[in-house]
Parts: sequence; C-alpha cells; structure tokens
Amino acid sequence: MQIPPVVSTACAVIAISASVPAAAHDVGETVTPQFNQAITNIPGKSLVAMVVDYAPGGASRSHMHAKSAFIYAYVLSGELNRR
Repeated sequence: MQIPPVVSTACAVIAISASVPAAAHDVGETVTPQFNQAITNIPGKSLVAMVVDYAPGGASRSHMHAKSAFIYAYVLSGELNRR
C-alpha cells in the first residue's frame, strides 16, 4: 500500500511535535501547532503537524524521540544544522 506524500509528511511532523513537550522549547524558538488528529486504525497513535520558527542563530537543545516516532522536517527558509 502506497502512502501519499502529504500523509507521510504530516505523520512525521506530528510525531515530532507529539514527542517534544511544549515546556521543552527554548528561547528564540516559536512552536505553533497546526494539526492534531488520532489515527483511527492505529490505536494510541496520532498525526501532529507543527511549525517551528527560530530566531536568527536559534537552536533547540539536544533531545531524543521515541524509536517508534517517524520524524520529518521541511525547511521553508534558511537552513537546518545538526550539531
């Protein structure tokens, strides 16, 4: 079964946002929830989409996600660096 790209992208973004509590966000990082919907045929799982904006030179602290999470990031402008 093929998963449409929009659905896989949304799933990834949801997994990212669901695995990072709001209190963990850093100064200079603005997180805006866009979408949150339970996946009806996968109990306990949901699709979450969030937009994360960083101030110039901003960054997130090092953190981990559940091994079962599907993480996907799409950069609209600027660049994303792993440290």
